[in-house]
Amino acid sequence: MVRVATRIFLLLVVLCAPLTAGPETMFQIGIVSMDGQNPDLSDLVLHTANRYGSNLFLSPSHLQLLEMREVREAKQRWEEEVHAAYEKQDLQALQKLNKEGYPVPELYLGSSLPVSYTAIAIDERIFSALSKSHEARTWLLSKETLDGLFLVKTELLDQFERVRIEFFALNQQEPQLLLDRLVESRRYQALAEPLGEALFSFASQGKQSALVLSDELLRFSWEVDGKKQESKDGLLFLSPGTHELRFSSASYEPIVVQVDLGMGTVETLEVSLKPLAHPPLVLHALSGRGTWTLEGKALGQSANLSLSLPSYPLMLTYEKEGFSKRIIQLERPVDTSLSFSSLAMELDDPLLVKDAQKDFYKRLRNTILLFGAYVGSLALSKTFAVDNPLWQVGMVGTSSVALVSGVALVMEMARYASWAGTH
Repeated sequence: MVRVATRIFLLLVVLCAPLTAGPETMFQIGIVSMDGQNPDLSDLVLHTANRYGSNLFLSPSHLQLLEMREVREAKQRWEEEVHAAYEKQDLQALQKLNKEGYPVPELYLGSSLPVSYTAIAIDERIFSALSKSHEARTWLLSKETLDGLFLVKTELLDQFERVRIEFFALNQQEPQLLLDRLVESRRYQALAEPLGEALFSFASQGKQSALVLSDELLRFSWEVDGKKQESKDGLLFLSPGTHELRFSSASYEPIVVQVDLGMGTVETLEVSLKPLAHPPLVLHALSGRGTWTLEGKALGQSANLSLSLPSYPLMLTYEKEGFSKRIIQLERPVDTSLSFSSLAMELDDPLLVKDAQKDFYKRLRNTILLFGAYVGSLALSKTFAVDNPLWQVGMVGTSSVALVSGVALVMEMARYASWAGTH
């Protein structure tokens, strides 16, 4: 029974495996600047294409291009095998290859494919040919083994510059116009928004919509139709139609927004969340007076800090000479007061801790030796030359020095206890 089940499972794996594209299958597009003088514009097109067009929804035309690629690759493999058979003078292999030809594997793909974009550097002598000649564009596609080209053209018109971006593929006689805009000379960033819309329309084929979240909204958590969804560079890729978005944060009142997205369109969402009124917060530094900083803004020096309208999440920094910097991060409200301590610098640095320990053990050793000297003087004074007044001087001297050393040792221990309490 187990063998039968195993065989059925393997059969299902074999049957289902061809239904998806291999992990290496990508639609490959090259970006060509037709005058070679605008690296900034080429970089803008490359960045915008990766942001808005990272996934291509396949049209019949795209499928035809991918099938043509499979035929080219199959033919190339066949020619390599024929060449190898000629070199080996393998007549039987040559007859077999000529009889079978080059079989083209059947292509099974999903509704979309990832896209890779590459900036192509070309000789300026062929710019004119690429603009006018179908054969020149076809040659470049074949040379770079690409599925398509973005042709970036510019033309000076007085103080303005005309920018045209076209798409060309092997199954097209003429390039497809994607963007035709005027900009003030070299101010290409003004094209970022319309270029994003044009490239997204090209890639989505009307089967997807894009929602651009403002920088303020990226600070919050959000859900789309009740489910958490990740954004890519501030973009949400959604199906066309109506969607409900919920934004929330620990310090803001949640807000629900409905958006109606058209097919293949790019919309920008800009809404504001109202801050919540949190109770005042008082912070107590047990290490005493220090310098406070809130979100990079200096708040002065004191042992206590009062925030009348705290906004979460917040980050406070407390600094005091002789102590390590203390950073306090609060994601959500706590009690109305918060006490904390800082670690003494000597305990924060392993080298300083080791030096302090050495000094402590030296002081302890010296104190023990001094008390031993006092006890020795006392014992000897009762054994040898009892009437000698020098014993009295020795006992007073050793006892006084031992007492001072003992007091210093106790103070050292108290300092360690204080340091430990500030950790």
